[in-house]
Amino acid sequence: GSANLLSHSAASLPMVFFVCSSCKRSLRANSFSRAQSKRHREGTARCKSCILNRQSAEVGVKASCTQDDSLAGLGSAFLRSSVTEDRRDELLAELEKKQAQVEQLTKEAQDGQRLKHELSDLQEWAEHMIDNQILKCEQLELERDALELALSSKEDELQLLNEEVARHRCVEETRGPCLSESPSEMWQLLRNKEKHWQREREALEADREHTTALAALRQMQVADLTADLQFRERHIAELEAHRVSLQNRLVGLQADKSRVEAGQQSQASRIAGMRVMLEEKEQLVSELEAELAKLRAVQAPPGKQLESPAPSPAVSQMNGSCPEVREALEFLSSVSRIPDCYFSRQHDRCFCGSCYKLSFPDFIKEGRSSYLVPRGWTGFGLNLPCRALDPDIDIFKNWSVSFHGTKHAVVKTILQSGSFSIPGDRLLDGSVLGSVNSAGRQDKHFFTSPTVKYAGLQLYAEPVKYGRAGRVGQMVLMCRQNEATLKRRQGETMKFRDRGYDEQYFCKRTGLSENIEWLSESRSDCIPYRILVRTFPLGSPPPLLRSPVDKKPGEGGERLWL
Repeated sequence: GSANLLSHSAASLPMVFFVCSSCKRSLRANSFSRAQSKRHREGTARCKSCILNRQSAEVGVKASCTQDDSLAGLGSAFLRSSVTEDRRDELLAELEKKQAQVEQLTKEAQDGQRLKHELSDLQEWAEHMIDNQILKCEQLELERDALELALSSKEDELQLLNEEVARHRCVEETRGPCLSESPSEMWQLLRNKEKHWQREREALEADREHTTALAALRQMQVADLTADLQFRERHIAELEAHRVSLQNRLVGLQADKSRVEAGQQSQASRIAGMRVMLEEKEQLVSELEAELAKLRAVQAPPGKQLESPAPSPAVSQMNGSCPEVREALEFLSSVSRIPDCYFSRQHDRCFCGSCYKLSFPDFIKEGRSSYLVPRGWTGFGLNLPCRALDPDIDIFKNWSVSFHGTKHAVVKTILQSGSFSIPGDRLLDGSVLGSVNSAGRQDKHFFTSPTVKYAGLQLYAEPVKYGRAGRVGQMVLMCRQNEATLKRRQGETMKFRDRGYDEQYFCKRTGLSENIEWLSESRSDCIPYRILVRTFPLGSPPPLLRSPVDKKPGEGGERLWL
């Protein structure tokens, strides 16, 4: 009767559990939303905690990406401004400080979200434990009632047995000797019944004592469970207070983050104002130069007209006093002899150690991609075809940066034809272009690389002596290229890996065995927009110049090998 009573009580309190497909935990049904509960038969239900964790992670990633893009935009605007060196260092230090503050605030906000989710999980666990303890208490109450009922039944049976023993003794004393049995046999029969009743009475007494001890033990367990439940409730109250304090701290951190973002916006507006002021000054300088040219023409003697100075590729974006810029200009004028009509003055850049400091970023993000800064090179901007700025093409937004190292004479041919040529094409002078650096193959494609360090190897960008004795220069085309039309990407073919070179020998983002060489057959999908020039003394070439397949110095005949 006791077992049936307990099983009936357990069946009257059903507990429904589902398994979360994300964290693989077995949780109560109220831990799932209504929509997720309908999906438990398919095995794809997710608990509320996992859904909240995923949403908070997505929000953190979006906030981190927004902050990174904002900071990258500030850094790009800062680099394009031509303020003085002291002001630039000051703005850079302030920008780095703001960036550190934003990272710290973001980290604290993520910690607050994590603690909030942990508190929510702990609260759910505590509620689950409380429900289990209440169910256990109810089961113990039912067991105690069943034991008391069984004890009462045993006591009634013992009372009946005592009454029957008394009745038999009374009958034995009052009636006479039996006709069919002798007095001794009758007496022995009564003695046996009395012993049997005595044993049953002792068994009932022992059962009652056991039942009483078991009931006392159950009462002690109920008291312990009640004390544990009270302790859990106090702990939950403390956690709730801690959660409230964390929530308040999170609100404060969000307010600090808003203040930092407002400071960043004001800093960006200041930089934009400085750029506008700089553009106004440049316009004023150009107007003054035009006026000066007119005055010189007026003051010239009769029969002699003063000629305006020829436009130079170096513009205000460069430091005219930089020795690397002067050397690059001398190399262009004495070796390449490229007409000035191909150059765009406002897009010149110098990436030498003096103009582009080591504290500046190694990668610049423009459009949808970022590229490795060509440190040690001087860049001269080129005029672009109209299609490059077509909104449907927009090479600076949709195409990636690539580099093409070649001979100085080939650079002029590429500019004249308006696109790259592949082996077998007929050039403007009537000759047919042949393949070089391809082991004798006449491959119908041209090569580019995502890193200038690989394209600047002397095997591709041929070194040439110029000017005064002891100076050497190289040329590389900086291009925008449509990656969607590439024929294929491949690892290096100069045997660097065979010689045991490190995988990131040239670039930490592009390994030797990865996409360091780009092959393309589409001439129209690669547009050069800057000529990179590197000059150096003949006796001290840059470190990343030779490849394992280069010839030894002095063995190349007319070609110069360093």
